[in-house]
Amino acid sequence: MMKRLMSFSLALALCGAAAGHEHEAEPAADDFRERALELLRARQSEKAAAFLQYALDHYPLDVALNLLYLDVLREEGLEIIGQAWYEENAEQVADEAILLYALGRLAEDDAESRAYYERALAADEGFTPARVGLAELVYRRGDLDAARLELERALKQGRDDWRAYALRGELFLAQGEVEDAARDFKRALDDDPYAPATHAAFGDAYLIAGDADAARDEYREAIAWCDDRGEYYLGLGKAQEALGEVDAARVAYAAAASLASGNLAVAVEGRKAAGRLAFQAGDMVEATDHITWAAMFAPDDAELRAYVGRLYLSVGRPAEAAAEFAHATELEPDDGFYWYLLGMSQVKAGEFGRAEKSLERAVELVPDEAAADVTRELEAVRAALAERSGEQEE
Repeated sequence: MMKRLMSFSLALALCGAAAGHEHEAEPAADDFRERALELLRARQSEKAAAFLQYALDHYPLDVALNLLYLDVLREEGLEIIGQAWYEENAEQVADEAILLYALGRLAEDDAESRAYYERALAADEGFTPARVGLAELVYRRGDLDAARLELERALKQGRDDWRAYALRGELFLAQGEVEDAARDFKRALDDDPYAPATHAAFGDAYLIAGDADAARDEYREAIAWCDDRGEYYLGLGKAQEALGEVDAARVAYAAAASLASGNLAVAVEGRKAAGRLAFQAGDMVEATDHITWAAMFAPDDAELRAYVGRLYLSVGRPAEAAAEFAHATELEPDDGFYWYLLGMSQVKAGEFGRAEKSLERAVELVPDEAAADVTRELEAVRAALAERSGEQEE
């Protein structure tokens, strides 16, 4: 983070130095915004944020500049920089809706954000971003119906805002209304050129709808704007895997894990997926690295426990494997595949009595198309037990 702050400070200084050598009239606010978008397209996010801050020194009340600046800060994790600027300029633009909204967007807790959004609406009842901000707070609490009502209020005020459509798209997606979500995401992207999170959400909608090709394009677009967000690479990996692009998916999943700073869930999911594909490709070194890391941070993930067990089997350690498979069956007792793996590891460990019970449970739970194969393994175990019993009687 310190390195990024230093990079931002240098970019800001360069903006000021460049301005000092200009003898032309001050650019218009829209010109500043277009230049910032060019920098973002070139993946120069710190420079774009610095340029926008410089622009706001000249146009502190321009809504479009402020909103783009806030979007960049959030996407790039530079909120602390924006908070300092808005607090420093609070007197200059005091009680203006855009300032109050910005302070709410950058606040550290929801209660403070809500207070600022409500103050922004008191200053300008039709200021849609503040209404959308309130809806987002409700959405994060899990009250989807209340969030949708808040968004409907925002859109009925007559000031269309792409953020309202983007958030409503997320609500639709969370409630399984994929077509409605896709419609709102498209509307949001038509109105806003810089919306990497919306591109990623659109990718999620396409993935759910089964259109992995379109999903891949949306995730790539999100990454083109912001290439250091693990969740975007995670989505890209899912789309590529669905399209059979396994090697590319492994790379994307590994990138998701390495870029998921502060987001443990994304890091675990990325490592888990990368490890799974590495295991399937026979790359046990990479598989072990990813899977053991993910299992350490997600000890109650049954699939990870099963993969750890399979890794133990691959190096001839069936007793340790059986312990992992047993843990998996405890976590998901109705998954017949885990019971099958447990039974087979117990066979390799010479524990035929336990293997018989595990495979009996597996036969009850596996899909019909797998039942015959599991039954054959069970009969082989029973035959081995009968043979041992006969030897003991002799």
